[in-house]
Amino acid sequence: IPRIWLPEAIYDGKAEGVYVEGERTKLSLDACEIVANAKDGLWTTMKGAVTAPKCKFKDGKGHGLDFTEGGSGTLDDCDVTGHSGDGVVVEADSSVTARKLSIHKNKGFGIRTSTGAKGTFERCDLMDNGRGTWDVADAGAIDRKSNRPNK
Repeated sequence: IPRIWLPEAIYDGKAEGVYVEGERTKLSLDACEIVANAKDGLWTTMKGAVTAPKCKFKDGKGHGLDFTEGGSGTLDDCDVTGHSGDGVVVEADSSVTARKLSIHKNKGFGIRTSTGAKGTFERCDLMDNGRGTWDVADAGAIDRKSNRPNK
């Protein structure tokens, strides 16, 4: 099984902070900081999967977390703040389970989902995002539980 070792912090990268691609690619991040990258803080695509407890994604020039083309994520107790785009993006055929995220002060939406995206967002705090809190294309596919605000 291939292993990927990442530093505890990734600052000022010239592209994504972390890029996860491919259906056999599974990455676990634990208590890391991904800060001020030129694109998304975390981009998971082409059926890649990521688990990220207690991470901080801050001040990137793209989205905080971006899940596309079947990418998936399990996120717990993370901060997603200060990005030029949306805090969390979940696109068609992708899925996210997120608990206790603080999604603050992103210039786009706190959470944006496309038609065909799936997700559970539980006890997340979404405040002061530039374009609003939620932009959900298919409300039936997104489970929202005890978030602030929840709608």
